[in-house]
Amino acid sequence: MRSSVSPDVKPVLEELKAKFDRGDLSATRYAEQVRDIRSQMQMSSAGRSRNGDEKELTDISEVIRAAQDGEIRSDYILQINIFDTEKQKKLMLDLRHDDQIRAFVRNNPGIADEFTGSPSKHQISCAVIEASLNAKLVHVKTGEIAWIGEHSLNEFSSGVQSVSVELGQRHYVSNAAEVENFVRSQNRYSAREARYGRSVEVPEFTYADKLLGPDVSGGSCNQSWSTSNEVKLELARKVARELISTIAIGE
Repeated sequence: MRSSVSPDVKPVLEELKAKFDRGDLSATRYAEQVRDIRSQMQMSSAGRSRNGDEKELTDISEVIRAAQDGEIRSDYILQINIFDTEKQKKLMLDLRHDDQIRAFVRNNPGIADEFTGSPSKHQISCAVIEASLNAKLVHVKTGEIAWIGEHSLNEFSSGVQSVSVELGQRHYVSNAAEVENFVRSQNRYSAREARYGRSVEVPEFTYADKLLGPDVSGGSCNQSWSTSNEVKLELARKVARELISTIAIGE
């Protein structure tokens, strides 16, 4: 049998044979374990004809055997295909979708055109870390896939990180230079003589509003990926918890 098995299974058989030769396994127990391995190989072979993924099923067959023969027997095995906690992603956050900022702009209509007209005023770019998990649940006895799931979270969608944005408004005299020039010219001696006994039309002040910001702080909105290991760990834990919580096994 050892000459016809997969190279991945040969070390398991050789270890069993060594235990038997040392007297650590009885002949009955050795035969039972060899028989179990043969059974699992047949099951994985049937699985290959279904899925065409030979390498994956060879690997999972060893895990299934361990689940059946080990001290802790399991009905299902959770097989993790992808668990990436180092994915780098650029996010564009549009401040026009934030309720508080929209309320601020609505209450200060003088800055509305500047805020909505310039992307640099209502969009901020963030360099964030994303975690992705892809897994499936395998039924030990049959090798069938009972559940498959995929989930991704980034620092902001997960709530692990937050970002603070500050906007302000400055109300100012927009024709201050015109008024100052008028005052200076009217203070000249020749101007005082020319207007003697005559009324002079004084320019009225005109006002405008200027948008201040946005000033961004917190999170990773600094154009560089500098997320701490603590944030990455919390993000990994959260994506795993959320995905695993969706596992459902039919009766």
